Formats: sequence, C-alpha cells, structure tokens
Amino acid sequence: MQFGARAYPGLVGSANVAKGKVTGFDPTGEKAKSAQRIGLHMSYQLLDEMEEWEDDMDQLCLSLPIVGCMFKKTYYSPAKSRNISELVYPQKLVVNY
Repeated sequence: MQFGARAYPGLVGSANVAKGKVTGFDPTGEKAKSAQRIGLHMSYQLLDEMEEWEDDMDQLCLSLPIVGCMFKKTYYSPAKSRNISELVYPQKLVVNY
C-alpha cells in the first residue's frame, strides 16, 4: 500500500504525463516545439480519452510490489475508435520471439 501511495503521484502527478525528448541537433527549436505538442496530445489521450488508463495505473502501483513486474498494453481499438490501455499480469504475457 505504501509503495502505491508513493509511486502513483510520481507517475500521474500532473497533467503532463507524457513528455517528448529531442534527439539530435535542434538549432531553431522546431524539434523541441514538436516534442512539446506531441507530449501534450499524448497526455490528453491518456488522461481524458482513455478512461481505463488512470484506474489501471492505480491497480498497477498496488500490484507491482506483490507480483514483481507488471505490463501495460496500449493499442488502437477499431471497435471503440480510440486508443485503449490494458493491464497485463506477467502470467498472461506472451512474447513472440
């Protein structure tokens, strides 16, 4: 419980959940502006469009110390016409080699 209480605000503490990182030379600052716009849009998608994301993150923070590792699967769902995110427990994870 204590781990979840400490980790959750660090992960979902502000409206800027996703942030872009600039790699390479950026003399005009265009890459930095683009990274900021992409980060804002991704944060909007995670916090506003994907209702299940924040609840799953809370459950992840509570289960992680017990299980040891957890996974999030995020993908576009044609049925819902939006991105969705699912919490995946390690025993249900299949990795294609």
